[in-house]
Amino acid sequence: MILLAHSNFLTRDAKQQERMKPYSPLSTLIAAALVRRAGHDVSLFDATFEPGVDAFEAMLDDVKPDAVLLIEDNFNFLTKMCTTARRESALEMIAPLAAKLSNYFHFFGVQGAYLMQLGRNDEARESFNRAIALANTSAEAEHIRMHLDRLQRDSKPNSAKAAK
Repeated sequence: MILLAHSNFLTRDAKQQERMKPYSPLSTLIAAALVRRAGHDVSLFDATFEPGVDAFEAMLDDVKPDAVLLIEDNFNFLTKMCTTARRESALEMIAPLAAKLSNYFHFFGVQGAYLMQLGRNDEARESFNRAIALANTSAEAEHIRMHLDRLQRDSKPNSAKAAK
């Protein structure tokens, strides 16, 4: 069973909640259809009307998926405007998987990427370093190192960047 989900909780977007004309999670729905068409059993978590991440955790417990695909569903232009809240929700959604995936470098790579996008650079660095330590191949480690290097480069003070 493959569980597909997105992190666009309407409860975290006061303007959209007031309008009450939410955007369909089109990318997530299209991905679910394609995975199903490829012959896989699919379950879908639609965060739109859920009160919070607890509902996702409950679905994880109920479905017990073999794989989880968390999609940053930005098919609709206006949903791109809430990326910070959605990335924070995504971090909360992957947190319950940490114990089960503590030896899986991809988990820490994804966690590091979300943390980096949110500007939580010290935490991102820790996650990327953990991912590198768990990498199975030098190519995997090099890919994560590329993100770590970018984090290092982008987090330098402006005066250090100007001196180059």
